Amino acid sequence: MIHSKTDETIILWGVSISPYVRKVMVALAEKNLAYEQRETLPKALLKAIGESISPEFNTASPLGKIPAISIGNYSIADSAVIAGYLDRKFSTGNKLYPDNAESYALALWFEHFSDTTLTTVSYQKIFLEKVVKPKVLGHQPNLELVNQSINKELPPLLDYLNQEIANREWFSGDTFSMADVAIATQLLALEMCGVTVVEQYQDLRAHFEKTIKRKSFESICSK
Repeated sequence: MIHSKTDETIILWGVSISPYVRKVMVALAEKNLAYEQRETLPKALLKAIGESISPEFNTASPLGKIPAISIGNYSIADSAVIAGYLDRKFSTGNKLYPDNAESYALALWFEHFSDTTLTTVSYQKIFLEKVVKPKVLGHQPNLELVNQSINKELPPLLDYLNQEIANREWFSGDTFSMADVAIATQLLALEMCGVTVVEQYQDLRAHFEKTIKRKSFESICSK
């Protein structure tokens, strides 16, 4: 998938269904950066289904996880690291992190919360079970784990995010950042599993709907 031309070819490794790959797709769109996407599953899944691993991907992502990017002989992995790199490397488009120190710290905190705490439930216990296992591996999901995660583990995390966003326009304060992208892409992954952020979380729902209306989300919301 080639999105447009650029002087330096940015190669994005990973499948679009991944919320982490989607994070980087949005980051690239926010920075108005062209890229070529090379769809690949993580190394562990490629091995599980007997598929070969591209040497180029193996170099770009030493841990075999997605996403990773390559620009010439340079490559880096991890969605948060990639976003930070893109913001420092390229002056095009919108900034991905605020300049103000306190707002910057908030952006880092909520992105970290999404990429570690929220994802442990939303991605590892719900998305992997309901989407990856049946569609990629051909395995039956552990519905007991899914239901426990949806009914017991997810609500306190959504409560926290709902309370925090109630007092801010964006998660970093007045400035849109990768914190908003990270949280929205996890919520999109939940929606793919039939789990909607209901009106009980009114402020979080409003933030989510506002975030995914940004032009940078157009391509990932259509997938």
